Amino acid sequence: MAVPQESADMPPDHQPAPLPADEAERLAALRRAEILDTPPEAAFDRLTRLASALTGAPIALVSLVDSDRQWFKSKVGLDASETPRDWAFCAHALLTPQQVLVVADAAEDPRFRANPLVTGDPRIRFYAGAPIVMAGGHALGTVCAIDSRPRAEFGEREAALLKELAAVAADEIELRNLARQLDGEMRQRQAAERAQARAEAEAIRQRAAQSLMHLTGGIAHEFNNLFTGLILLAENMEAKATDEALRKSLNMMIDAYKRGSRLTAAMQAYAGRQYLEAGRIDPAVVLQHAANMVPALHGAAAAAELAVSENCPPIECDGRQLLAAIAELAANAVEAATPGAARIRIAAEPAALDEAAAAKLNAEDDWGAKPGRFLRIAVIDQGPGMSRELRAQACEPFFTTTAVGNGPGLGLSMAQGFARQSGGFLVIESAPGAGAAVSLYLPRAL
Repeated sequence: MAVPQESADMPPDHQPAPLPADEAERLAALRRAEILDTPPEAAFDRLTRLASALTGAPIALVSLVDSDRQWFKSKVGLDASETPRDWAFCAHALLTPQQVLVVADAAEDPRFRANPLVTGDPRIRFYAGAPIVMAGGHALGTVCAIDSRPRAEFGEREAALLKELAAVAADEIELRNLARQLDGEMRQRQAAERAQARAEAEAIRQRAAQSLMHLTGGIAHEFNNLFTGLILLAENMEAKATDEALRKSLNMMIDAYKRGSRLTAAMQAYAGRQYLEAGRIDPAVVLQHAANMVPALHGAAAAAELAVSENCPPIECDGRQLLAAIAELAANAVEAATPGAARIRIAAEPAALDEAAAAKLNAEDDWGAKPGRFLRIAVIDQGPGMSRELRAQACEPFFTTTAVGNGPGLGLSMAQGFARQSGGFLVIESAPGAGAAVSLYLPRAL
């Protein structure tokens, strides 16, 4: 059965229900329930079927009274999903939340006889509504039975049964609230547990990294001394050797010792124990050298586009080690770029970071970013990019995604160690399929 649409011309003798004394609190409780405009639910549909069967009424509703409408969570014998609050019999029932409102004949009741739901469809004559009272004492609506004929025989037994159904409706709403609260608490607890697990894993990783740095630095220092002596000895022997085969073997030994020396230098850089000769550096000169080295070291198909800001400030660092760090980053970028057409970009620009900007850089991965005035040098490729897990491991020493024999996996860790020892930090920005930008943030010269 349908109901008439709201009309601007209300009958002059129609009497809408006044607002309950607790209206503000009642509406707040209704909002907290988050039940308005939700889909049908079996638990409430059972209540309307029971209400219709127990009272013999053709229409039964679970009605919730909003600020300007009554909305039906469940309904039997009615097509409408809501009506204006000013027409609502249920709004009158809210005024006596501990009692069942019974209207034996609406046509004879001065409160309802001019009501559009009485004078028009569904032509209500009989109404019985039991308020749905929550634990806090606020009535959100009713479980009601409606008939198009007057009913003088509705007695205390039927009213008590209707009141029990309203109590069940209140319990169902309370259970929905509890389930939603428990779900929220569970999600919060799971999020807290995940955050704690990540924090503990990060703490373990940092302790392991610190231990590895100390160990690596100590070993690299000893090996560097050993290789320095071996190189000097082999070069001395090679200078005096007259046998060509011996000279060839000594040259091979010298090359091997120098590769070992470069490896230990990279390990010292990672550990922050390399010797740095800091000076005032014009970054544009160093970056031009780095760009020129790319095709020389990686073949004619490789090229580096240079993009240096016009207001690029000077920096205070070791220019030789800066060039070595950029060369390592460029080698990684070329390796990640499209085979046979390696095109990378080397860019430099001033960067001023406040607390919020530094925290944003550290949001997903703790790069050790800090506030300050820096020069940002970025080496950018258009390769396959990195996942978050890969980014987290990328700067670990000896970590590599290339085949065995293609490098020791110290390039990023060396560059990061150099940046930190120079008072800055390294940041990797990348996502799968989006390439990568590896940036050195180095303090500007005073």
